[in-house]
Amino acid sequence: MAAIAAAGVGMMMICCSSSMASLAMGGEDDTKKDAGAGAGAKTPAAAYTESCDDLDGGVNVRFNSDVDLDSCKQKCTDDLDCLGFVHGEATGFCQLHDNKEPIGLDVCDKGFKMYRDTTGKTATYSQSCDDIGGNVIERIESGEDLNSCKTKCNADTSCKGIVHTEATGFCQLHDNNDPLGVDVCSKGFKIFRK
Repeated sequence: MAAIAAAGVGMMMICCSSSMASLAMGGEDDTKKDAGAGAGAKTPAAAYTESCDDLDGGVNVRFNSDVDLDSCKQKCTDDLDCLGFVHGEATGFCQLHDNKEPIGLDVCDKGFKMYRDTTGKTATYSQSCDDIGGNVIERIESGEDLNSCKTKCNADTSCKGIVHTEATGFCQLHDNNDPLGVDVCSKGFKIFRK
């Protein structure tokens, strides 16, 4: 437990803005999803390099326990925006990131290892707390996980961004991605823009 708390402190250090700090501390906790859900076709083991140097970027999803290394690799492979992940073997901690840049912080001594995508994958969406403008294309009140919500937006050429909350699976597609200047992370929502 102390190792996870120490990693949380390490994750705060990666943040360069207050909105990114809230994302790093409030990454989506999802222990209900099946490992390997999605459409990753390549063998995950060959797609990642391992290091001790902590990852930069926002946290896409955080699984606090019971995810083995291969399952964590598969989750990152399946996630449209995962470019690297943190894994803790002892607890099965798995945290997916939308960036793979090093930040010069060694976390192996805290029981974590960093894995970076080597396939050339690029993130489709950038995330923020600043609410999104435009008309609503589709609104799903519940049951939609983040990756499915992003996939729905990708399938609609007029979709420029989404609003999502992990707690209920709320997903809303927008035809514009202009910021409105309203912070919605405090209400449990995240904004993802193409």
